[in-house]
Amino acid sequence: MTEVIIPFKEQFRDAMLSGTKTATSRTKRYGWPNDTFEAFGQTFVITDVYRLPVFRVAHYLHKEEGFENKGDFWQTLREILPRLSEGAKVYVHRFKIKGEETE
Repeated sequence: MTEVIIPFKEQFRDAMLSGTKTATSRTKRYGWPNDTFEAFGQTFVITDVYRLPVFRVAHYLHKEEGFENKGDFWQTLREILPRLSEGAKVYVHRFKIKGEETE
């Protein structure tokens, strides 16, 4: 188990701290299962990391990413990574608040 750094925008604070945001997709791998990271004063544990085309993340995982719908997911992603194509593969990092990882 290693502590890693994964940056998050302030807009995700409430969703992460309430446990409703349980995934983040990135163009590079930030960690491995059982690695930990800190965000907004809380420690999180990575439970899984895998690659998917970003359009699948938008379609199937937008709620886990902290968005109500696919459109909101795409809007934020395009603000962060404007040149990312829908077919590009991203690393999906699933996580839980530390201490809740066995639930």
